[in-house]
Amino acid sequence: MSARAIRWCLWLVSLATLPLPYFALARESAPALRASFLAGLFSAIWLAEGGGQAGLAAGMAAAQALGWLLALFLAAWLIARVLAARVDPRLRTRIVVLLCAGMIAAAARPIYDTPLSSSRPRANWTGIFD
Repeated sequence: MSARAIRWCLWLVSLATLPLPYFALARESAPALRASFLAGLFSAIWLAEGGGQAGLAAGMAAAQALGWLLALFLAAWLIARVLAARVDPRLRTRIVVLLCAGMIAAAARPIYDTPLSSSRPRANWTGIFD
């Protein structure tokens, strides 16, 4: 597996599964994908209705989502560079598969704090968009 493939695999899986802290009208711990979703939702409300509060919420959510997207990309880039430089290609693929499988398995458990959710304050990956 090439360093580029490792970077993309780790980045995409971490975007969808790693619980990251952020504040969007309430403190949440959920994947960067949810932060991006909330940023888009608040931006649509702000564009449709206007107002300072909606604009503030949209800006805060967007800034945090972009920050986490960049931080996760840099982490995936660094891990990919280290694996590509120091680990045998066959072992490298196994390590990446195990890392991704571990993140996905953890996301199946209710590890996310989502107080802005319509159904429950703790959720697993399938419930973060309720």
